[in-house]
Amino acid sequence: MRRSLFSMMALAGGMVSAFAFAPPKPLEGHFEALQRAKSLNVEYTVTMVGGAPRTVSLSLQKPNLLRMESGDQVVFADGTTIVTYDKAANQFSKMDQTTDSLLGLFEDTDMRFWRPFFDAKAFDGMTDVAKGSNVERAGRRLTTVTGKMGITSSTMYLDSRDALLRQAEISQQMGGTTTRSVVNATKVEVNGEVASDLFAFKAPAGATEVTFVAKWHYDFESAKKLAKQTGRVLMVDFMADWCGPCKMLDAQVFSTPEFKKAAGEMVWVKVNIDNFPALASQYKATSIPLVVFMNGDGQVLHQSLGFKPVGEFLKEIAAAKSKG
Repeated sequence: MRRSLFSMMALAGGMVSAFAFAPPKPLEGHFEALQRAKSLNVEYTVTMVGGAPRTVSLSLQKPNLLRMESGDQVVFADGTTIVTYDKAANQFSKMDQTTDSLLGLFEDTDMRFWRPFFDAKAFDGMTDVAKGSNVERAGRRLTTVTGKMGITSSTMYLDSRDALLRQAEISQQMGGTTTRSVVNATKVEVNGEVASDLFAFKAPAGATEVTFVAKWHYDFESAKKLAKQTGRVLMVDFMADWCGPCKMLDAQVFSTPEFKKAAGEMVWVKVNIDNFPALASQYKATSIPLVVFMNGDGQVLHQSLGFKPVGEFLKEIAAAKSKG
């Protein structure tokens, strides 16, 4: 997919910038409530149609503190370091906390609903936003708002009392397949009490630190630094929220065991070209998805343009390894 970098750069300057990241009007209440909040505690379930529910417990505090627990994973952001703890393995890994790495924790669609707490640009790129009818659910009067971001369509149900999301229906269409999920918030608390040590990680007895874990990073410079320090190949996924083939690459390639095995020794980082147009321009990411393999000095070794099935993408990984 192609989009003019010049048009994206134009948003960064002049009078346009004052309005470039204003939320869609039907979502103003939800957006402004999260922007004003000093703390947020949310508990919700995400259920893919036909699957089992996944429970998420999320606590946020300004300016940059986070604790998120889901399944066997707990993530802590204390303002300087992000720690990911695997309860099943009793292992944890650390990475430097930056604005980009913090916002990267909100990439999943269900997490993105809460991203305005930290990010004034959270809803940039959302299209076809429209207010619908009011419905009554569980004694609450909810306002329906629909919207799209790339291949993801969402129906959001906002509480009429505080304008915050209580439920959502999410559908993603990739090729001829549509997946549907339902989000149901059982607790939404703004400016409630937060324990002083909630965001500080304390290693449980017997826990071991893993110095390298194959996972997605969202800060290019930090990822490049890690690749250089460890002598690993850096795999950069240039993408955007509106890019359907990018979402297909995530779902059909990056999530597979075959990819994780083949690229497990590499450092992975995602670069949203809308947020980093200069970096996209530097590596000529005018068409996406573009996956660039480079060394820790930023020297390009190999690249893969467009969506490719997992079997073909494994050949791209092999080619990059042969040059690294």
